[in-house]
Amino acid sequence: MMSWVARLKPSKQVISMLWPLMAIALFSAAGWLLHKTLKKHSWQDFLDAIAAIPHTHVWWAIGLTVISYVVLAGYDASALFYVRKKVPWPRIFMASFMGFAFSQNLGVSPITGGSVRLRLYGHSGIGPIDVAKIVAFCILTYSIGVTAIFGFVMAFFPYYLEPFEFMPTLLSEILGGLTLAIVTGYIFWVGHRKHPIQFKGFEFKMPSAPLSIFQLIITVTDVAVASAILYVLLPDSKIIGYQHFFFIYVIGTTIGILSHVPGGLGVFEWVVLTMLGNYYSAPTIFGTLLLFRIIYLLGPLAIAAVFLVLFEWQEGRRKKPTP
Repeated sequence: MMSWVARLKPSKQVISMLWPLMAIALFSAAGWLLHKTLKKHSWQDFLDAIAAIPHTHVWWAIGLTVISYVVLAGYDASALFYVRKKVPWPRIFMASFMGFAFSQNLGVSPITGGSVRLRLYGHSGIGPIDVAKIVAFCILTYSIGVTAIFGFVMAFFPYYLEPFEFMPTLLSEILGGLTLAIVTGYIFWVGHRKHPIQFKGFEFKMPSAPLSIFQLIITVTDVAVASAILYVLLPDSKIIGYQHFFFIYVIGTTIGILSHVPGGLGVFEWVVLTMLGNYYSAPTIFGTLLLFRIIYLLGPLAIAAVFLVLFEWQEGRRKKPTP
């Protein structure tokens, strides 16, 4: 009997296969929902919506994209401070830009962003274990910041979640307050904990309270600038306030990340379409989202790919023995 029950227990291999299957299922569901919403419109409608965006707004979006990737370097800078490693600022910016450009488009950030960082930081004497800590710290930083933002939204602006109708206002306020209390308690806890956490033979030293607060600042700034890129591309931003739109963007990106679909493709679009449906037409929203992906995601990905090729070419020449 026990052996039969043991066979029912999922192995690590089975569990590892569930994540990609779940991502495929969510991507398919999001694609079906998008098709259902957009099937009445032609591609010309979407192209017309893109053409209607003023050129000045496009340039604003490009400028904000540059600022956004500069802000993203704050994740790496704080992580390097955490592992007590010194790296020249140009190398930090390059590793951060390339790492985030790949991970935000391809997903699986520990592998995509981690491998790029290992390649670049390795030249500064940083080994695989420290790079793994850097990647984990970046993920932790974003998670803490987004958790705090979600708690703030649920506690003080629960009506922003009304399009999904998944919880009563009072429950949202209570959960939001609890979430903010947990984040505050975490910062207080790490500020007073002097000993590292032991887990399966590994030691994890918790960041200091000031560093944890800096993590919050970096994430909020990152999300604020990234959401502003999409916001300025909307044809008439006055229809919806930036504060409201900021929370819509946070919800969309978070659900996209949790879906494990690379780049949140389809999932992010469906969430934004759902929450902006009362303010703009479907072609306007989808056309804006297409341009946003080109400017904020695909453009930097192409540049990062070129940089990576040039870096590898330069490294190959450097290691090539001279005759």
